[in-house]
Amino acid sequence: MSPPSDQKWRRVAGVAAVARAYECTAILQWAVEFVLKDLEVHRLFGPSANTLATIHEATGTMPSLATDITSRWHRRIQEVWCNTITLCRNPASTLNAAQELQDDFIVAHIYFYILTIGDAYITALQDISLEDRRRMLYGVFGLSRRGVSLGAQPNPRSGGDFNSTSNFGTSESPVDKVHESKSCQTHELDSSLKAASQPYSGQDSGDERGSFTARVDSRITNLRHKLVEIFFQEPWPLE
Repeated sequence: MSPPSDQKWRRVAGVAAVARAYECTAILQWAVEFVLKDLEVHRLFGPSANTLATIHEATGTMPSLATDITSRWHRRIQEVWCNTITLCRNPASTLNAAQELQDDFIVAHIYFYILTIGDAYITALQDISLEDRRRMLYGVFGLSRRGVSLGAQPNPRSGGDFNSTSNFGTSESPVDKVHESKSCQTHELDSSLKAASQPYSGQDSGDERGSFTARVDSRITNLRHKLVEIFFQEPWPLE
């Protein structure tokens, strides 16, 4: 198997986009499966927001493809995207792409990971809208009602939970990370963490998302199916 490469994923995702435009279903299926399988295997390497968005668009419904095929693809790219967020120095960098695709499941996960970094990081974000900030405020209330605290958890290199930190083993502040790059930069974990990075084997959120499941913060393992409700639908008690 070839080594992980965002350039490779982006190129094949582009093939999928063209095949979809011309309804070349055989080529589309090959390209989508190639990218998804490669991303699932190389789960410690995060693709760019552009690659994620391109392959996400290619998984949309098509009259010439069975609905169950595109539905499975869609669930898989959601898991890959959510997995990437857990490795990301700047989780907000993929927010606009997810919003343009109107995928609230992914957007809700991005909101959660933004909140876990802290106030300094959120304050430093210049491209986040007032509506986004309002939804995250709703989310803080909804998560607290369910006993979820939002402080950053121990660094995994110090023996903490695999996905509970967004600082990813560095001494840089969250603000430094925002100014360092607007892209979602990710890094491979060292060998001591590779055992922890295997596909999650426990029960997921209640709907069948496929054999690959994103490694997520332990605080939301059993809340993933409720995140959209928490951030988007749950009534705000002060209104």
